[in-house]
Amino acid sequence: LYEGELPFTSCSQAVSSGFTAPIFTYDHSAGSASVVSLGVYRRANLGAGRFPLEYEGDIFFADYYSGWIRRLSWDGALWLLQSALGQPTATEWATGAGQISDALVAPDGSIWYVRQSLNYAPNTGQVRIIRYTGTLDAPGNPAVALEFSPARPNPSHGTTRFAYSLPASGRAELVLMDPSGRRVRTLVDGSMGAGPHDALWDGCDDRGSRLAAGLYFARLSTGGAVRVQRVALTQ
Repeated sequence: LYEGELPFTSCSQAVSSGFTAPIFTYDHSAGSASVVSLGVYRRANLGAGRFPLEYEGDIFFADYYSGWIRRLSWDGALWLLQSALGQPTATEWATGAGQISDALVAPDGSIWYVRQSLNYAPNTGQVRIIRYTGTLDAPGNPAVALEFSPARPNPSHGTTRFAYSLPASGRAELVLMDPSGRRVRTLVDGSMGAGPHDALWDGCDDRGSRLAAGLYFARLSTGGAVRVQRVALTQ
């Protein structure tokens, strides 16, 4: 009955309500015709190929015929195309990846994908890998640091997402403070496992009242390590 968010039926008796809309759509221009999901990115605790913490929870997808890979990120209200340094275009996270039929996130955090063919030629299929080439963590490296990804969105007038990764299991605390250093909201306070986590802030204090627009500080601490970042709240 629908293709993406557009109705696609000539039957007057068809049910046309009660459906859940897709989180993102794109048109069929420039030869695009078949969306292929590469999955939700779940970051490995360790691994030479894993991407930075801000990729946690993002969605990768490709078009079989167009050859691009795109990345969706949640901004607290909508799934939007997310850009990264070095992308070939403003919307395409990668290009040159036509005829993708399947993909997965490997245990080391890299992305493996299958190309059924190269330019549709027979017997030319490949298995390829995409891995991060910045600062690497070798498997088994004990010196893994506490990671606190930049808040998204920032500034925010709705929900702000904080993504972080703990180097080891233990007690963790994530709080919001005003410029005077007064604690206004506690988002996390308790024992947690090692690895990636996230928390959402709705712009309210611990009593549920909306805080005034302005600058706030998010403070993450665990095992003696502390990370602080600034967050702007708008009305």
